[in-house]
Amino acid sequence: MHYKILIVDDEPKACANLLSKVEALEPDSDVRTCTSPVKALDEISSWQPDMVFLDIKMPVLSGFELLDHISEDHRKFALIFCTAYSEYAVDAFDRAAVDYLLKPVDPERLKKALLKGHRAVSGSWSKAVDSLQDKPFLRRIAVKLRGRIELIDCEAIAYFSSESHETILYTSDGKEYVCDFSLAALEQRLDPRYFIRSHRAYLVNVSFIASLDGQSAILCDMLGTIPVSKRKKAEVKKKITDF
Repeated sequence: MHYKILIVDDEPKACANLLSKVEALEPDSDVRTCTSPVKALDEISSWQPDMVFLDIKMPVLSGFELLDHISEDHRKFALIFCTAYSEYAVDAFDRAAVDYLLKPVDPERLKKALLKGHRAVSGSWSKAVDSLQDKPFLRRIAVKLRGRIELIDCEAIAYFSSESHETILYTSDGKEYVCDFSLAALEQRLDPRYFIRSHRAYLVNVSFIASLDGQSAILCDMLGTIPVSKRKKAEVKKKITDF
């Protein structure tokens, strides 16, 4: 059967080594490699692979952080971690990985991992991720800036807004960035102790709300105001009172 398989590893030699082994076992499949975890996000979004072999320790974005930045719509692949470190296995299976391979990869172990991948291609990884009770909250968010990726700590984010079909992230020092997440996805992935949807087009960090004035939230540190819908006013008021 034909599968689309993506290998993500920042080490070119490791990528090439795993590529040759996978191609030997999957001659009818389309196998691609990516040595940049940032570019891998675009590849997963556009190509939509059936299986992804993912390294963990990588620059800019770790394998776990890469997963945090994949939208729910693109979580349809079977996930197989491939790393030199054994200590991340528990975290890996918490992410609903179908297998965990240690480098250098043994061909027989790889064959078993691919068989598990075949069984999971139907989308079971997506379903398993949705069923996790303790899905980790995002701690940092990757944003694109002049051709490079920056990671913004969530505690430094004042609010998000949805503008012209884009999500804009505003930091406490007044900077703004385009974010790949929708507000709905962010609402699910950010810690609800700190972030609340104040309006259909705004998601705010309550630690930056100084006061409420009518249908607006006045932000501290000269960050201006954001709207609060009538439906959300009581919830926002309670959140900042309890904070």
